Amino acid sequence: MLKYMIYEVVVCTNGKRPNKAPIGIYLKDNKDNNVRLHLFFGSHTYDNLLKENYFSVNVVEPLKIAEAVITDEDNYKFFKNIPYIEGYYTIFYKVVRRKIITKKDDIGETKLMIIEGEKIHKIDFNKDIKPYCRADGLIVEMAILYSRNTY
Repeated sequence: MLKYMIYEVVVCTNGKRPNKAPIGIYLKDNKDNNVRLHLFFGSHTYDNLLKENYFSVNVVEPLKIAEAVITDEDNYKFFKNIPYIEGYYTIFYKVVRRKIITKKDDIGETKLMIIEGEKIHKIDFNKDIKPYCRADGLIVEMAILYSRNTY
């Protein structure tokens, strides 16, 4: 994984109940030691990380990312009370910084919480899964659009 690229992963948090959500993460270095998340007000992940200090980043295939949009239900495993999805490369982080800002755009304004996390542990299941990068999707989409315009 490369610094400053956005990778789509499933982030698991604990609160009233375990939660999983597809989140774009930014790496702050070329390793996975430090990570940044942008969370929108009103989500379970936002609510959980407003109060909790730990989360897991699960590198999963795109179908599992889509599943995380639909349901929080899963057969969670726990590392020191931090939920994670078994069978995937998982990195556990401690929140080291929270910043809440107001984001304004054409649609309106909302609160955005910026979380910075520092790695405390990882589990590598030797599964060959490359994290989904939004830039990869853009390259594919550009190729499709280009092919449609050449006929």
